[in-house]
Amino acid sequence: MTDLKDVLHFYLGCKIQHRFPDKSYNEGIKTLTASKLQQIADPETQDEKYWTSLKWWKPILRKLSDMSEEEKTEYNKRKQRKGYMAQIHADNTAWLISKGFDVFDLIPSGHAIEAKTLQP
Repeated sequence: MTDLKDVLHFYLGCKIQHRFPDKSYNEGIKTLTASKLQQIADPETQDEKYWTSLKWWKPILRKLSDMSEEEKTEYNKRKQRKGYMAQIHADNTAWLISKGFDVFDLIPSGHAIEAKTLQP
């Protein structure tokens, strides 16, 4: 199982939701910025009594099975490029992350929220 603290930085620019039990501190849905990441990943505030604890933050991600036809076409084109396999794989993984896809299985483990389950 992937630990959110080890991969959250890959999702800079993606949406993230804050759900603290004390509703007065809820920040709702935000974009994950470097400063927000620094704030919520601070080892000094990982006790769950703090609203900044990583426990209360979850990225909003999409399952790979929710890829649109257009995205599938783009992804398949990207996979067919020539070059070093490791570089192509790294580039494709970065592309999937930039589109908000859950490449680390954070949704099934409860560390992320599936985007299509949120109300528009």
